[in-house]
Amino acid sequence: MCKENGLYNPVLDMPQMRPKPHYIIMKKDAEMNETVYCTKESFLKARVIVIRWLVSFWLEPKPPAGPQIPGMEGEIVPKNIQRAAATLASREDSKSDATDRSDRNPETEQSHSNTSTLTEREPSSSSLCSIDEEHLTDIEIVRKVFSSKRSNVNFLTEIFRQAFLLPICEAAAMRKVVKVYQEWIQQEEKPLFMKEPEEIVTSLNIDSDENIAEHNSSEKGKEREEESTGSSCPIRNSNWTRNGCYQEVPYKTSELDNLEQGIRAGIQAVLQVFITNSSNIFLLEPANEIKSLLDEHTDMCKRILNIYRYMVVQVTMDKKTWEQMLLVLLRVTESVLKIPSQIFLQYQGRKNLTLAGRLAGPLFQTLIVAWIKANLNVYISRELWDDLLAVLSSLTYWEELATEWSLTMETLTKVLARNLYSLDLSDLPLDKLSEQKQKKHKGKGK
Repeated sequence: MCKENGLYNPVLDMPQMRPKPHYIIMKKDAEMNETVYCTKESFLKARVIVIRWLVSFWLEPKPPAGPQIPGMEGEIVPKNIQRAAATLASREDSKSDATDRSDRNPETEQSHSNTSTLTEREPSSSSLCSIDEEHLTDIEIVRKVFSSKRSNVNFLTEIFRQAFLLPICEAAAMRKVVKVYQEWIQQEEKPLFMKEPEEIVTSLNIDSDENIAEHNSSEKGKEREEESTGSSCPIRNSNWTRNGCYQEVPYKTSELDNLEQGIRAGIQAVLQVFITNSSNIFLLEPANEIKSLLDEHTDMCKRILNIYRYMVVQVTMDKKTWEQMLLVLLRVTESVLKIPSQIFLQYQGRKNLTLAGRLAGPLFQTLIVAWIKANLNVYISRELWDDLLAVLSSLTYWEELATEWSLTMETLTKVLARNLYSLDLSDLPLDKLSEQKQKKHKGKGK
């Protein structure tokens, strides 16, 4: 655990390459024809259990199959009403065997009637005093707790960082953490710590100004009415109301909002932490000799790359986030694909047997597309451009680099021709003329 790192003071240094763990066979599944691997790492199972437990509160669960209330489909029904509906349903089901209960003695009947009246009572005032809490599920309550303090948010961030440091034999737990980040990034309703601090400040100022203005106008109207009617009743001092109870509520509200402000880190901080921490999956030396683990490692890397691509195309990022994205992609591409020439020649024609061979195309494509999109949105420093040149120049022995670069240049040429010269390179005028000439020659030949 790293207590110094967190969402509010993130360490965005590039992680180091990790050596391949020593995998051992745990068991063999004869039915599935699969071998389960593990490592001798200390407290590995305990770490996985904590990660799975924490993730369970953030992944959207399937809706529970509760009692159906007619006319309330799709509605949020408070728990006390759900309990009453369940009691009513069970009472309706028990009517069929009412004749069997008629043989019971009066004492049993009396005790049964007493318990039934208890269930039929109106909900107490304590259960109705906070109707909003009735709508909260257990998962929502836990989410609120984890979003209530900076230390809790940092704990959550650190546990998820630890998930990216697991050996690849625990890919199932890593996938769940990736899924949580994917939902946070893609869904419109963000957790509190992903919201921007200035959002609530603006709305608070507008609301308080409107409330004070409305109150002032109503007080002045009352004073004019009392003066015109000549009422003998004492006139309440409007200054007292404004300085007293009317200012008390906004003051308390602003205190709560200030606490929220301290928790809100903004989406950019979360994106930067995710980009950095998730790179640990790429920076684990692969077990190319174990096919099942190689498949898991490839799947995890492609899941992360898909989220990177979504961020590049769909998510608004500031300059710091763009730079972190490009820096991570450069280091990951270099670390995964820069292999000794002897090993590269050894796997020539069998590149799918290595993690580098499987990821070469997706990595080059993601890096080049991200670089183009970044330059369209922010200024990229000369140092980063030099890094790009150095990395790509050192990886020219990869056929995938030439392929992706060629496709990118072709696409850019088409875009420039369409925007500068209003030409569609896939439908040029000269091509049309040559097609017409070919048709004429064919007609003459017939």
